[in-house]
Amino acid sequence: MIGRLIFRGLAVFGVFFISWLLLAQINWIGVFNFLPNNSKYLHKIEEKLGEVTLADFKRYNSELENVFVSKTIDSIVTKICTANGIVKDSLNVYIFSNSEVNAFALPDNQMVIYTGLIQKTENPEALAGVIAHELAHIQKDHVMQSLKKEIGLGVLFTVLTGQSDYTLISEISKMLVSSSFSRKMEKEADLLGVEYLINAQIDPVPFADLTSNLNDIEFKALKWINSHPMSEERSKYIMKVVDNKDFTFRKLVHTSTWEKIKEQINSDL
Repeated sequence: MIGRLIFRGLAVFGVFFISWLLLAQINWIGVFNFLPNNSKYLHKIEEKLGEVTLADFKRYNSELENVFVSKTIDSIVTKICTANGIVKDSLNVYIFSNSEVNAFALPDNQMVIYTGLIQKTENPEALAGVIAHELAHIQKDHVMQSLKKEIGLGVLFTVLTGQSDYTLISEISKMLVSSSFSRKMEKEADLLGVEYLINAQIDPVPFADLTSNLNDIEFKALKWINSHPMSEERSKYIMKVVDNKDFTFRKLVHTSTWEKIKEQINSDL
């Protein structure tokens, strides 16, 4: 009797092990690619990633509640979107009280701007350049393309199914803040961002000047540094676009308004 029970136990274990081994050999990403309407599933994954990564940032950062600052930044975003046929309502921009000089795109058409970046940019046109750059990443779907390449679609799918843990979400968030896009993507975002600025009649020269300062210690947090061409090269190809364009620009924000924004950010910290 005991021998028979042992035999049955071994048989069950053997079936389980073989089944697990066979399932492990399946290319689940390949299967996913053949699912009907897989773009719908990709969109759901992106929505979920946007939700969980934003929640992760809100866990450690407080959203700026200064209405004057928020409305002014929103007016810059709106101006860029309107001039370039981008639906503003499809974009969510969050300003977090954080001294780090940074801005970055999140999945599902979301952008995060740290107050540290606003404080360190010399003028609103330079900030508009950063916003246009990140907006270009969003419009070109660079965020999801990079995540699929770095992490893999199979792992990202676990976020949608609820099988991922907080550690994975935290790692994805860190990648979005500190890791870099490919050099090709970054250059594409630079050039498209400049086009956005020109179409919105925003002077792109301050953005070109900003790129030449990316090696300064206070701008080290910007993830562009790790993957971009050298600052001098960046500034050159941006200015080449500017020099070949015949355009006019208008003052984006009055100097006194920009100074007031910085003062209010300092008082809110």
